[in-house]
Amino acid sequence: MNFWILNRRPDVWLDALIAAGCLFFAGYLLWSYGYLLQLVTSDKSYLSIIIIIIFILSTLNWLLRCRALGKIQKSLQQPALQFEDYLGLQESLLGQTSAESGPKQLSPEQIADHLLNRHAFGYFISDLLLKLGLVGTVIGFILMLGPISEIKSFEPTVMQQLLTAMSGGMAIALYTTLTGLVTSTVVKGQYHLADQSVVQIISVFERVKVSIEPSAPS
Repeated sequence: MNFWILNRRPDVWLDALIAAGCLFFAGYLLWSYGYLLQLVTSDKSYLSIIIIIIFILSTLNWLLRCRALGKIQKSLQQPALQFEDYLGLQESLLGQTSAESGPKQLSPEQIADHLLNRHAFGYFISDLLLKLGLVGTVIGFILMLGPISEIKSFEPTVMQQLLTAMSGGMAIALYTTLTGLVTSTVVKGQYHLADQSVVQIISVFERVKVSIEPSAPS
């Protein structure tokens, strides 16, 4: 098993499907044990729901990116590549047509910069999810501390109502913070996997380019 893992060809699309399957299974467990329902009912600010929706959309976008990168990886695994195939791979990597790219060849560094810039959106989403979690923390503390200013007596019934209101604010603060931290970390890990595939693609792409340059037309 370890021998297969160490010697299998890189396939970011397969890795992404495995990671997505693990995320789906984790979500199913959270739902079956009632944690997601508790999250929805306890967070009166609804920020946790917004964070989860953004996370799901970001994950779908990440899967599409990994699918595109996986196709490039399979193309680079062909036993023999001609010069025309090399130009076609360059166009696929850049998302261009022959008319747009023309005969000009870009360096692997330029292609890498182009691909990695597409992943900047994922890191922006990761930062956004973390900030939304912190916003929920602030909202929760405001709601928790707000009832204190309305205290007029220290009777047991009044204090019980106060503690109930404070616990609701604390729940918002904790749930939004936890949701933001977890989803932000997962999204960053997803796009780190995509970045690693780009590094591998560019490495192979450069070797292919060097190997076919002598047969390239003048």
